[in-house]
Amino acid sequence: MMASGRIIIPNYMPALDINGAPVAGAKIYFFLNETTTLQAVYTTDALNVAHPNPVIADAAGVFPSLFADLNAVYTIAIRDADDVPIGGLRDVNGIQAAESTNIKADRDGSNLSEEEAESFVENLGLASRVYLSPLSYGAAGDGTSNDTTAWLAVIAAAKSTGLPIDGGNKLYGVNFGFFNGGLPGLGANFTIRNARFKDLNPNQTTGTSRTLQFSGAGASSTDWIVLDNVKIDRNGGSSDTVLHSNVGVEISHVGWARVTGLEAFGNNAGELIRFEKVGLVTGDVYAHDGFYVHTTQTNDTVEGVVLVDIETAFFAAKVARLGRTDRTTVERSRYSRGVTLDRVRNGVIQVHVEQVDQGVDFSGYGSTRAKVTGVVRHCFNNGVKLAHAHYRDNISGLNIEHCGRYGVVIGGPTDTEGQPYQQQVRVSGLVISETGSNGYYKDIGSPTMGVGLDRNSGNPLRASFPKDVVVEGNVIASHVGSVVVSRTGGDLTMADGSFPVTKGKPVTFTSAGALPTGLTAGVTYWLGWDELGLTVRVATSYINALDGVFLTLSGGSGVHTMAGKSFMDYGGFVDGAAVKDRAAPNWFRNNVVRGATVSASTGFAGTFAYVPTDENQTLADNTWTDVIPNGNSPGGDFIAKVDPGALYNASTGAFTLAEGLWDVSGVVAFSPNATGIRDSRLVLDTGSGYKSLWAPRRILPQDGSNPADVPVSERVRVPSGGATLKVQSRQASGGGALNTHVNTRLSVQKIG
Repeated sequence: MMASGRIIIPNYMPALDINGAPVAGAKIYFFLNETTTLQAVYTTDALNVAHPNPVIADAAGVFPSLFADLNAVYTIAIRDADDVPIGGLRDVNGIQAAESTNIKADRDGSNLSEEEAESFVENLGLASRVYLSPLSYGAAGDGTSNDTTAWLAVIAAAKSTGLPIDGGNKLYGVNFGFFNGGLPGLGANFTIRNARFKDLNPNQTTGTSRTLQFSGAGASSTDWIVLDNVKIDRNGGSSDTVLHSNVGVEISHVGWARVTGLEAFGNNAGELIRFEKVGLVTGDVYAHDGFYVHTTQTNDTVEGVVLVDIETAFFAAKVARLGRTDRTTVERSRYSRGVTLDRVRNGVIQVHVEQVDQGVDFSGYGSTRAKVTGVVRHCFNNGVKLAHAHYRDNISGLNIEHCGRYGVVIGGPTDTEGQPYQQQVRVSGLVISETGSNGYYKDIGSPTMGVGLDRNSGNPLRASFPKDVVVEGNVIASHVGSVVVSRTGGDLTMADGSFPVTKGKPVTFTSAGALPTGLTAGVTYWLGWDELGLTVRVATSYINALDGVFLTLSGGSGVHTMAGKSFMDYGGFVDGAAVKDRAAPNWFRNNVVRGATVSASTGFAGTFAYVPTDENQTLADNTWTDVIPNGNSPGGDFIAKVDPGALYNASTGAFTLAEGLWDVSGVVAFSPNATGIRDSRLVLDTGSGYKSLWAPRRILPQDGSNPADVPVSERVRVPSGGATLKVQSRQASGGGALNTHVNTRLSVQKIG
């Protein structure tokens, strides 16, 4: 009689998908080891009744009891009911049955006694263990020893057995030597949990290094990686003056990646956490406390979390304290970004970013359609940036607080990129508050704003300005109200809750008596808040407010008033005047703007008129005649006159234009006449008579009944004092006056 034993395959029995849900009707195929020849498994230890092959699980993903000859070795393949591979469960070689002292265990082995369980562990060997430990492969886990060899060995074992690796929450020193992005790094198709890694050689001068690197066959492959409670101490970067973009952890070229509690920190010159070319990313990450490597290197960039070419992401990213170690008013070319998104095509990304130079950067070379929600606060420069080449992006659902220059900035490509400008971008549903509150950009004379459009190019001839950007339905505010305060101990107490206190809010004080010692009337201070009741604390600088360094007040008498101060110049602003005349209309509308000290929407499209005509008109011979649109819809095919700005005078045919940049477009259409020759032109009067904006456009005699069109497309810069604009035509054939049918459609709108 053959010696028999039971087959138990941890992580496969029961069958669960990547979300932990049972896979009803899952199948396990049993083959001769490392072949595709089916090999039988049995229903009892007598080995006289074979199971169907594949063996099929019930609705709960539970398989029946499996028995086999102790000498038989199997390769297994697990599939769902439709014979599709189950994510996270790979094919495994070297499976064998193990002898048991008692086979009364239920189908998943959960009611084995302690003695029986120990027997199974001893007999099943590696395949019966819940996890693999790097300590069993020689790792010290003390943070100073080099555990690289042990980790390479335990990862190889994990790939061959399908078992997860558990680091026991110890700190492992590693130096894998992954330079210059070479694949595959550590490969894919395994799980690491409860492990901390310290890069033993982070200061690279020979190339780009990665502390951890995982990769597979591609985003459309079945390759995967799971990281659970994994932390990376980068604590270094390139010490060379040449920029090396080093990475804490990179996951690339896999079908899916699940990361929970993934954390990376430490000084760096590069990216702390990077995902690239992944089909599906799920989980949560935290990148923090990554400052520049040293003070003499001025061209480095620190990025917290980077996602590049991702099909779908359901993902949370928290980022804090990157980049500037001094956080002074010294402006440098070095830069830090919280979350960088480059072609994330689907999904939802929740962010919580604070104390970086730039919060969320949509500046990849392609659109990100994933919805981004959450909070961006205390960014030295911009809250959200969108640049390079994007099309139909939708920026919404963010709370952007206390960012230095722009809440949101949208810019075109630089001169060297050769990419098209932004098109059809929508910015809506944002709450942007206290832009400019750090005071830095106000001090250097640079405007601050809720939403800004810029061209990002030094060449005035490039058509690189954002196009068809709609900024709508946002709240853009800086509080400038006031509240009565009194001193309580070393702090202040507000008389009521009407003043919306946030950390870093700039304020000034006045008093009907004497201000507490430490405060001077009219001087700017910044608030901290204990978030308990009406008590606020006062700092002498924005940085001190963030760091919790506050004044201890004393004395004072009478009634004191605390007033909010706004450093925000504009709610919306279009910059780059040299190329505004190449901009298509961009809209700033239906936004609530409070506390902008200059203007709400400078440079965006606003005032406009649309006027058509459909009438017969006599054109004098060789004499310019004003075309007077009557507001009728030509042929009933177009809307009639729309003129909310009261620009058009129906009796004279003139449009009154204020100082600024205007877009004039449309068509002047004539019914053809066999003998008539018609000229058309656009004229502008800035106070010294009408002058043509372009050479007359001529239409020669034609046969037939179709109209002949003269297109109108101009950008007009109107000086101070304003101007009037008209369309004129004339009969130019020398044959006397000509009565002709004129259909004109003219759109005039202010865009800057």
